[in-house]
Amino acid sequence: MNGRVLLFKGQSRYNVVRDFIDDLAAAFNELGKETLVVDLSLESHTPQVIQEAFSKECAFACGFNLNGCDLGFGQEGIKFLQDVGIPYVGMLVDNPLYHFDKFRFINAVGMPENFVITCVDKYHLELMKCCSKISFSAFLPHAGSCAAQADRFKDMDRRSKDIVFCGSYSKPSISWANSGADFLLDDVAECMLSTENIQVQDALQEVLKARNYTLSPEFFQRLLCLSVHVDYYVRSIRRGKLISELAKLGASLNIYGNGWEDLSCTKTINVHKAVNFQEALLLMADAKITLNLVNSFSYGSHERVFSAMLNGSVALTDSNGYWRDEFEQDKEIVTYSTLKVDELPQVTATLLADIPRLNSIAEAGQKKVEQNHTWKARAQEIIKLVQMLDGISQ
Repeated sequence: MNGRVLLFKGQSRYNVVRDFIDDLAAAFNELGKETLVVDLSLESHTPQVIQEAFSKECAFACGFNLNGCDLGFGQEGIKFLQDVGIPYVGMLVDNPLYHFDKFRFINAVGMPENFVITCVDKYHLELMKCCSKISFSAFLPHAGSCAAQADRFKDMDRRSKDIVFCGSYSKPSISWANSGADFLLDDVAECMLSTENIQVQDALQEVLKARNYTLSPEFFQRLLCLSVHVDYYVRSIRRGKLISELAKLGASLNIYGNGWEDLSCTKTINVHKAVNFQEALLLMADAKITLNLVNSFSYGSHERVFSAMLNGSVALTDSNGYWRDEFEQDKEIVTYSTLKVDELPQVTATLLADIPRLNSIAEAGQKKVEQNHTWKARAQEIIKLVQMLDGISQ
């Protein structure tokens, strides 16, 4: 595979996805691939910048959450990539439902056959069929990132923070009221909150089945668009319950995020302003336990879990099939049920009281991520996907 790799940056909350691009660029360089990062968010982004980017042979292009699929120039950019036949890998970092508008934009031109779209949850692949006529999609989880200039190997007794949680909070809002389908979406929310690991699209299917409703693909897609509001609602409910329970530990819990003043229980714990991605990594490198809520992933990952492990912290996250297959429970990772968060205070207190055990879990988890879940490992998978696409096309 000849030519350099083009990596597209866009806007990103807390710089998370922008830093992913930098990590991926370093990974491709380590694998002997020349890379060029194009920042689409800069005012200096012009047609000349894109022309220069393609002035050398290009092996393929990549962007998270479909950044760069149009080269920053709308439908003409999509058509250009389609015409020149350069593979484009669009890596989603969350549920495809959150990107319906981008898919509609691409579909107005027609999803190019040289596009590969990847998902962070295996069960999102089926959902992709509702978004677009994609020729090639694949499961590609997040990866772990390292804190720069931090000792990610230090023992637990040298870490100053017991539990760290990075994430913001907003009051649960039933924003689908008066939508006409509110009675259905109420049931979807109830189904999700009473079922572990179920995703919004699957909960919707369960509700439709229970009511003996059959919808056309087009009508189901419209209902899915509304269901995104249910997903946000459930996430807010779960985050609130999680922190309300762990607030019983008091000062052992440190939260970094916005909106937590709306939750009364946070008056007894340490609440800090939101931090950017690099600051979050430094916190993980100084935390005994990093708390996480992936929310409704059935078989998928979140970067925070891998990054926590890579930086020597014990990852404590909600369980799903992917964690069960990839890691040994209580030896490399610690998981909890979203239906039993009331058990978490005792679980975490027991962990914090056993420093040797914390060290053992952290060390084992770190080794596993270094072996299988770095951005270098993901870069190798991306290269394989492009090779497969090229082989099928030829």
